Amino acid sequence: MANWGGSDFTICNETNKVGDHDNLEIGSNWKDYTVLLVSCFKAFKHALGNVGDTTTKIGGAAADDSFVWPYTSGADSDSSAIGWMANETYNSWSPASSNDDMILKAFSRGRKPVWGYMHPKKNGDAITSTKKNIVFRDFNIKSRDNHQNSCAILIGAILNVSLENMRFSDGFYFSVGMLRNRTCYPLRFRNLKPSHGIHISDASVWGENWDFGYARNCMILCTGSELFLDGFYGLEYDADSTGYIRCLAGSSLNAGLTLRNGNFNMEGVMYAPGGPGIYVQKAYNHPNNRVVIRDVNFGDAAGHGVYVDDTMPNSSAKVRVDIKRTGFGAGNTILTARGKDIYGEVEVDGHHYINDVNEYLDTYGSNTTNPQFAAVKTVDRRSYGLPPCGGFVNRMHEVHVANPAEGAPSIWRATHSTNAEVIQQAGTQPTWIPVAFNGSNRYQHALSANVRAGTYLTASIPWPVSGSTTVDITSMTAGFSRSALGTLLTGSTAPDRSAFQLRWGGDFISHITTGVSGDTFFSTGNLTPGSYFASASSRTKATNANITVNGNNTSDWTVRIRRRWSFGFHLGSSPSLAIAGRTNRVDPSSWYGMAGNTYTLSSGNLVIGQRLSTSGFVTTIANQILDWLLGGSFPSGIPSTLYLGLSSTSVDLSIPTATEPGTGSYARVAMTRSSTYWEETFDSGYIWQNKATAQFPAPTADWGYLKWLVIYDASTSGNIIAAAPLNRPVRVVNGDEPPVFLKGAIQISL
Repeated sequence: MANWGGSDFTICNETNKVGDHDNLEIGSNWKDYTVLLVSCFKAFKHALGNVGDTTTKIGGAAADDSFVWPYTSGADSDSSAIGWMANETYNSWSPASSNDDMILKAFSRGRKPVWGYMHPKKNGDAITSTKKNIVFRDFNIKSRDNHQNSCAILIGAILNVSLENMRFSDGFYFSVGMLRNRTCYPLRFRNLKPSHGIHISDASVWGENWDFGYARNCMILCTGSELFLDGFYGLEYDADSTGYIRCLAGSSLNAGLTLRNGNFNMEGVMYAPGGPGIYVQKAYNHPNNRVVIRDVNFGDAAGHGVYVDDTMPNSSAKVRVDIKRTGFGAGNTILTARGKDIYGEVEVDGHHYINDVNEYLDTYGSNTTNPQFAAVKTVDRRSYGLPPCGGFVNRMHEVHVANPAEGAPSIWRATHSTNAEVIQQAGTQPTWIPVAFNGSNRYQHALSANVRAGTYLTASIPWPVSGSTTVDITSMTAGFSRSALGTLLTGSTAPDRSAFQLRWGGDFISHITTGVSGDTFFSTGNLTPGSYFASASSRTKATNANITVNGNNTSDWTVRIRRRWSFGFHLGSSPSLAIAGRTNRVDPSSWYGMAGNTYTLSSGNLVIGQRLSTSGFVTTIANQILDWLLGGSFPSGIPSTLYLGLSSTSVDLSIPTATEPGTGSYARVAMTRSSTYWEETFDSGYIWQNKATAQFPAPTADWGYLKWLVIYDASTSGNIIAAAPLNRPVRVVNGDEPPVFLKGAIQISL
């Protein structure tokens, strides 16, 4: 039996004094009843009879809602009406301008604003004397047509509320709503099945097992509140919905968000949410500002992941961010943070790299003149080395290498000179600093080096009419890298490169994507590389002929959210994704009217290159690799045996020279291009490593301060093929142990 436990109460209390009860009272003689109405209008008033009596309208008619619609003529001035919910502009109150994101307001008789629908009945206005410990249990509340702008349950000024085993069917704007009252805490909500969202205002809510239906605009809206929720399921949202959970600072009575064991079921949803999945504002001077998430699946949706916003620049309060074992999709930026008072970390996975991984915004107001920096970061604990692509902010991303080699870095950090995002593409790139090592107690000089990924692609297509769509973030895919590096390092069969195909689409692509990417916007058929690309020069291979691109139309649902769209460069007669990419951010309204039209990708507007940085293949070899990747012969400068050397001077990849030790028994180490000496780094695909240990001779004289790994094509003299700085330079003197690259200490990427 559904029941109410606790205080007597009033309906539609007309004052903000907690103890007043000047409206319809339900007294202690009412032991059991059903709440039939939340919104009440003139034509929908019911006689208040005894428990068990058939409910009728006033006047005796059967209880139904066949003639009831909001604002029936005269209802707003009917002094005998109980009250209603409004969703309109009235006097100084407007749902559109509400800075608390509340669009509902309650009225009682004669359009008097009310403080809460169900209110504890008690004389006086002291909150300490208010009846407490109210329990709703085992209710099923079903909506009718006139409840679309209402709440199934609207909670006013009340203490220690418990909702247990509640189901909300159909309709409603919020299944559970709260008036802004500054008195509702704590509340315990267990085993809820809301049909729509839940609004929490000025409260501390401890929730458990919430199973949402169609949440519409957002699943949970918090205003000046704290929420601890363990166990939840979110199903579906409106297009352009504001997010999964929104936490606004409100009056800062409460603050903090903790989520555990939940699932936002949004796999491959292109049209929602329009805002970040989780949006949290810092509460003014509150000690409990936090965003703690554990074991939650965000799905693969179109919006940003988490946005923590410091809207209180004059408050020194900190916001702790601690997000672990949480699955994010690759649809958009994972972490956005405003202000240096946000600290902590967010765990991410490698498939996020084909996007803007993180974003930092300076705080508001006069505090922008003070030093600005990111104190929060994303952390990748599953990758085996440096990321192949991505957009990063200074000191805002770390790679905690999974199973690092002995003597190799265990933590990498992205750095840059400003707080602007830097994309790992053709131009300016982040600098990756090793900040921790998997130290070796067995070897005096356990060396390591990373020949970093360098392949990129740029393209520009003249659409929309007022501008262009560019390809801004790219990476060779893990699958194609696996095949190409296998050929370069072990002599395995080369991948099919006889044809290429271009596709632009709305799908969520990443560097681990296989097969064929989406073509919902533009595409080409199979084209022959030799007919469209010039020979590589200066580390780039550009088209030398126009490419005709076919336009396609897509569903408007696919392009609802402004984000980076997908790009795929495919190779082979049976196309397979070789280079995955993301475009610039183009407004959704631009992706219409392409079907049946053709567009020209002008000669020179598609470029595949090897970026010039402090690590990689030298320019001559990079050009040969680019020609080979587009169907040419195997690079002539790569011999059957590679020779490892050490240099005391830096190597310029465009004009490579090195300074090796000239005495003390120094000699290069031979490494045959075979599966005996080289292998894939676990299942990474895009990273390969030395399988065999490479040990130099024992020094019989000082070798000096050695800073670089240099790979040659001969045991002496010869040509430099590739080079990379040692992750930790060493000074080698007479009598030291031999320097050594242990298994996995040399990583090579394309």
